[in-house]
Amino acid sequence: MKRGIKCIILICMIAIIGGCSSNNKKNNTNSDLEKQSKINIEDIDWKVKQGIVDGDRYALLDYTNNTPYTITHFELTFEEKDDLKEEDKEKFYKHIKDVVNADDEGMEEIKNKKIEFYAKSNRIVNKNKTVKNQRVYYYSGIYYLQDASYINLADPSTATIEYISNDKIHKAYYDYKSKEYTEDEKTEKAIYWTQGTFKDKLPKPKAQVIKKDYIDNKKSFSFVACGLTKDDYDSYVDKCKKMGYTVDADNFDDSYYAKNSEGYKIDIRYDADDFELNVSISAPRTNNENQNTTDTTDDDQELDEE
Repeated sequence: MKRGIKCIILICMIAIIGGCSSNNKKNNTNSDLEKQSKINIEDIDWKVKQGIVDGDRYALLDYTNNTPYTITHFELTFEEKDDLKEEDKEKFYKHIKDVVNADDEGMEEIKNKKIEFYAKSNRIVNKNKTVKNQRVYYYSGIYYLQDASYINLADPSTATIEYISNDKIHKAYYDYKSKEYTEDEKTEKAIYWTQGTFKDKLPKPKAQVIKKDYIDNKKSFSFVACGLTKDDYDSYVDKCKKMGYTVDADNFDDSYYAKNSEGYKIDIRYDADDFELNVSISAPRTNNENQNTTDTTDDDQELDEE
């Protein structure tokens, strides 16, 4: 792979924020557009600032949820300003070149892209509550920017809001350019729990949100429980131990792996950044499966959600 391609991959993996905010004005609201979504972007009071996390400087996003709903995910994208001066762009490109050690070919690819940033939070934020110190990224990547001033090269472009209404998670999008909302037709249960093989094979955590994490069939089940503390994680591990998951156990500060006497395996991990409990369980292999691991049956079909 050419170094230029590598550079663009790196650029698509970086993080940033600066002195930017929602600056919502109620008197500028178009009531017809508001009716397109239950959610109102003006009820989410956000700002980007310079701050310190774990002793290092970062651009950070804070937001207050003034909507009548619990928000489970909030994401903002920023796109290069139309009237951005060339000298400001060149200063940014020099900064990027130093960050990714790009060659001339790589920088040409970067300059052909619009300058973009994004920020997101997967924390549960109840109404009238605030989440702080969520870091922002260059482009669509994973690296954080420590100089928040660069966010001023871009304007807010889109917002994605996931929120709970009638025990379901809804997703809405807001376009800052058109000032229009789009509500996703697909929803999911706010609290999901398997009704199949693993229904009683592990404890159901007490959480505001439990999402199926891709898999729910006769062989395995995985889920993410949101809004939980480290103490909640420790308590959940203890409950699993009491259910017999103590065979061949590996226990670390934020993860636990074990089997029970029947051969069922559990893998529990805690994400301290998003306050999430990630759990998966798998059934023991049958003799037939051990003989032919490539055999596929109806076991691979997902159970329908209720």
